[in-house]
Amino acid sequence: MTGIASLHKAAQDLWQRYLELGPGRLPDDAMEPYLNERAALKTDVVEVHALLAELEPLLRRCVERTEGLCFVTGEAGLIPRRDLHAKCEELLDQLERLSSAQ
Repeated sequence: MTGIASLHKAAQDLWQRYLELGPGRLPDDAMEPYLNERAALKTDVVEVHALLAELEPLLRRCVERTEGLCFVTGEAGLIPRRDLHAKCEELLDQLERLSSAQ
């Protein structure tokens, strides 16, 4: 598995855990596998770095913020932000395509 493919798997696994457990339920160390793969990544591909600059804040928000990628409302509680969910999915798809191209 290439570095980009390993990074994609770690990011995808984190995203799936977030979707399964829900906002505010990921352990504090949930980003560790992703961060380890990110640190080990050796690539000069500009598209990869640009993509990660967008993806990483979304993944961090899933782990670090109680509301994750949701709106907080008094009446309905947490409502998923479809735009952020769609953006995360789109970026993960792009990362997968980049990993397949190598």
